[in-house]
Amino acid sequence: MIRKHHNLLLAAVAIALMAFTVWAKEPYYAKVIGITGGDTITVLHDKKQIKIRLYGIATPERGQAFSTKAKQFTTEQVSGKSVIVTPMDTNRHGRNLALVQTQDATGLLNEALVEVGLAWVYRKDCKAEFCTDWLTVEDVARASGDGIWTDPNPIPPWEYRRK
Repeated sequence: MIRKHHNLLLAAVAIALMAFTVWAKEPYYAKVIGITGGDTITVLHDKKQIKIRLYGIATPERGQAFSTKAKQFTTEQVSGKSVIVTPMDTNRHGRNLALVQTQDATGLLNEALVEVGLAWVYRKDCKAEFCTDWLTVEDVARASGDGIWTDPNPIPPWEYRRK
C-alpha cells in the first residue's frame, strides 16, 4: 500500500514538473539586491537590475495588516542571496512575474508566503496547474488561522487597492 502511494506521489511530481516546464521560461541565477514589498523584489542579473513580482500571489499592501510581516519574511528568505528566477509572464503593467527560489532551499518563496499565511493566491493571474495546489496550501493556512487569516475578514490587496 505504501509503495502504491509512493508511486502515485512520484507520478504526481513528474506531471507537475512537466506542467511547470510548459509554463515557465528559461530560469536564471540572480542576486537579490532589494525588497520592495512581500511580493516584489529587485535582482541583479547580467549587471542589470530587474524588478520581479512574485508570480501567482499577492501579499498585503502597504498600510494593510501583515504588510510589514510579509516584507520581513521575504527579506529573511532572500535578501542578499542568490536565487533562481523562473520568468512566468509579464502583467498588464509590464511587471516581470516569476517564481523565485533560493539556491539552498527546496521550496518556492511564492508558495512559502502562502503557506505561512502572508499571501493570497492571486486567482486572476495564477493560471499554471500548480496554482490549484497553492489554493490547497492557502486553505490550510486559513484553517490554521495563520498570518492574515487571524483577521476574521481579511481584505485581499486587489480589493484594498480599489478603495
